[in-house]
Amino acid sequence: MSTPQDETFPWLNSEYIRTILIKYEGHEELKLNSWNVGSGSQQGENFAAVINRITVNYTSKGIQKTTKFILKSSSASGAVSELLEGLGVYEREVFTYEKIHREIEALLPTFKMAPRY
Repeated sequence: MSTPQDETFPWLNSEYIRTILIKYEGHEELKLNSWNVGSGSQQGENFAAVINRITVNYTSKGIQKTTKFILKSSSASGAVSELLEGLGVYEREVFTYEKIHREIEALLPTFKMAPRY
């Protein structure tokens, strides 16, 4: 199994990835086959964050699957980091993704939209 080592994220390992997959799939009947970390954005696109894409190959209930996750981490340090933390930027972003986006997705089927072509 591919297990990239990244000194930037020492906690990012196969055990952590498997924990995320279990939450994502909703069961423990899976095998992590390989994973790798690549850039998720162009340099300079984000002022206070580093975006990485994690590509994961795994087997879930006997079915081979591939999925991608986004890892966003702060690139700010010192006073800028303290300012962003003090403003609650990180907590608000997590709330937006975990709560607001899910509520919007739940509402989407109730709207009549023109078909895609």
